[in-house]
Amino acid sequence: MMDSLLGLALLAGGVTVLIQVFLQCRVLRQSRYWKPTPGHIQFAGVSAVDRLCGLTFHRAKVIYDYAFEGRSFRGDTVLLGGELSVPKRHWAFEHSRDFVATAHVWVWVDPQNPQRCCLRREGERFLFATALGLVFAALGASVLAGHI
Repeated sequence: MMDSLLGLALLAGGVTVLIQVFLQCRVLRQSRYWKPTPGHIQFAGVSAVDRLCGLTFHRAKVIYDYAFEGRSFRGDTVLLGGELSVPKRHWAFEHSRDFVATAHVWVWVDPQNPQRCCLRREGERFLFATALGLVFAALGASVLAGHI
């Protein structure tokens, strides 16, 4: 009974990760049709975002303004594929060093939903997330099949 629950949990976790990767890849493909528009960085720095097992995780935080089709917007997404939270503050600073407050940048905007935007249309961690999802799904299937 416990093996079945463990197998189901591993399989469900792996499938969930793979679905998230698929959805992110879909958004990345759609972003090929997004339009660049000039933007202006209001804030660039590092923020503490998560606490886990006594560790504080940090993330590059960038807030920028932009206009699209005569309307003003504010965004904070740097990487379309999701920002990376790291336990070392200086690593997060390295992620944010490309952005300086008051700098002018190009903002990529979804013409169908102008509030959806980013500064970089690339994803991070997809290879790792895909491998992790496959490993969890395979382990779950193996436990359920009685091989482990």
